[in-house]
Amino acid sequence: MKKVIWALALWACAGASQAATLILLNGRVFLPQPNQFAQAIAITGGVITAVGSNQEIANLASASTKTIDLRGHLVIPGFNDAHVHFGTLPSPFILNTNPDNTFAEVKQAIQFALDETGADTFFFGTIGPPVFFDSNATRAALDAVAPGRKIMLTEFTGHGAILSTAALAALGAANPTDPIGGKFERDLHGQLTGRVFEYAQYNLERTLADSTLDADDVAALQQLSDQALRFGITTLQVMPNMNSPRFDAIVAQAHPKVRVRHLRMPMTTATDLNVADGRGRVVRPVKWILDGTPIERGAALRTNYTGTAVSGVENFTPQQLRTMLADAIAHDEQPLLHAGGDRTIVTIFKVMLALDRTDWPARRLRLEHGDGLQSDLILGARQLGVVVVQNPTHLPFRNFYPAGDYMLLRTLVAKGVKLAFGSDGPLDPFLNLQLAVTHPVVPDEKLTLFQALTAYTAGSAFAEQLDDKGQIAPGQVADLAVLSQDLFARTPDQYVGTESILTIVGGKIAFDAGVLP
Repeated sequence: MKKVIWALALWACAGASQAATLILLNGRVFLPQPNQFAQAIAITGGVITAVGSNQEIANLASASTKTIDLRGHLVIPGFNDAHVHFGTLPSPFILNTNPDNTFAEVKQAIQFALDETGADTFFFGTIGPPVFFDSNATRAALDAVAPGRKIMLTEFTGHGAILSTAALAALGAANPTDPIGGKFERDLHGQLTGRVFEYAQYNLERTLADSTLDADDVAALQQLSDQALRFGITTLQVMPNMNSPRFDAIVAQAHPKVRVRHLRMPMTTATDLNVADGRGRVVRPVKWILDGTPIERGAALRTNYTGTAVSGVENFTPQQLRTMLADAIAHDEQPLLHAGGDRTIVTIFKVMLALDRTDWPARRLRLEHGDGLQSDLILGARQLGVVVVQNPTHLPFRNFYPAGDYMLLRTLVAKGVKLAFGSDGPLDPFLNLQLAVTHPVVPDEKLTLFQALTAYTAGSAFAEQLDDKGQIAPGQVADLAVLSQDLFARTPDQYVGTESILTIVGGKIAFDAGVLP
């Protein structure tokens, strides 16, 4: 232990040409090696220049160095949330609904809202399987309970929605054509049921997002940044609902203190994959949603969902996927592929191999969720260098998949597959850590706290195509979080409620709770 810290400090002393600008002393510093901790950190500009004992690091101070006494608090690399959605709604009225409601309860919530709102109000509500699988939940039923009103009920997974006639018309979908990768459901008579799926839904959401006020979006992004910093999150990898140039403008106006990495999401048309949608002059990652989730039985499996004849749907053909990947390669963009089911992942690997490239590991293609990366597919994943970006808050829904080794964590790490974490829901990283180290449905796949923290920091930086970020070591970007409690001294059920008392981004204090002197 002492030799490791001494070596790091010696490297820094030999290589640093200027005194530290910020020194953190008397901490419990999380190191890249399991079960090893240092006491202090020296930062010069935006880079960590030394890690070691209090005495070693204190010797690097000058008269202009700012020194902070951490009073024994745990210091970790700033959390890097690799999967965040962002979008606001135009003047919304949010219905009092939740994923457990029946359709009768949802209709009652709509009726209550009628007396509180004007005729032009757009109602938005969240639903779950009880409504999603209820054949009575249709456009006609919504029209009957609230004639002429704009209503959009969205499945809580984000994969599937039900809209009223007025809502479809307001969003330009009164008589729509199915886009590639999406569907406007019709009944036996060819009439719209109001149910929309995948890219049909995402196009409607893009229309909504692009109609919001800049001031509202700027305020929402600033609020998200503030919330992230209080959690110790220093990077948000964001998939905005709005078009890419507009989101860039929102980020420029908001000046968030958290780092924002913009993940582009093209929208398809009826005849065109529209691969260049939102590309602009900036090279950025590009995300495609290749299937749904097990909640609505949309993740594409090699077997049927239990008790059904349904195995999910792949949104795109192998040739369309090949076009997407080839285009990303041509423009040096990192591909991000939402893949919930194992059949989807099989298709991805076949297309990657058919493109016959040796540089896949360098491109770090990401499987968002990657629930279906089963044991027989792990070797292929490792050889192709794919990164799995998992969302621990999804783990409690493992039982929506049939029998099989879905939602692997420990096995992926043990087999050498790169693992990163993103929230894709509640932003709280301590809730996600709790779920990752318990894996409530498949406890054999739980991670150690060291492994989970590594996935949430260095793993997410790797998924960001960065190697100088996500660790507390010399030469790494100085993004750090000082936590209110030592997670290593707590049980998982005590993680939630932890906060950052000091969040540092690029060597500068971005959030200070006022706890430290």
